[in-house]
Amino acid sequence: MEPCAARIILAILLLSSCTPAPKSNAPSPLTTLAGEASIPPVTGQQHSSDCQFKSFTPVHLSDWLPSGILKSAKPIYPPEARRRRIRGRVLVSVLIDKKGEVERVCSVGDPLLGAAAESAALQFRFRRPTFIDLHRYIKETLVFDFVLEE
Repeated sequence: MEPCAARIILAILLLSSCTPAPKSNAPSPLTTLAGEASIPPVTGQQHSSDCQFKSFTPVHLSDWLPSGILKSAKPIYPPEARRRRIRGRVLVSVLIDKKGEVERVCSVGDPLLGAAAESAALQFRFRRPTFIDLHRYIKETLVFDFVLEE
């Protein structure tokens, strides 16, 4: 294991907002390590300042996320954040389209870590539940924990 690595924890937030979950309620169904590379920028079209995506009228499903993930991605710990010893939790709201692709993202947390988490979230792919109208968007929240190991 690298001395400094980013751990990503994907979790379902039962709240349909971008407020952080209490630390004691942080489930961790999947943990992976991030490698070193440059972080691709999130374009303005993919990033949203409205974490609720209200204009898309998405549905929020409480038990779907873990089994709905077809492809996940590892965040890249930003070199500047590592140098400054920044660590913490980033919540990324994702808007999932009819193909199961992430169309928009919105993060809450440190801006350096947020950019890395948003870039990883844009690479996720999801299996759409059959009981949801294909023309409806789905909103879910991914939780990324960035941890500097001693």
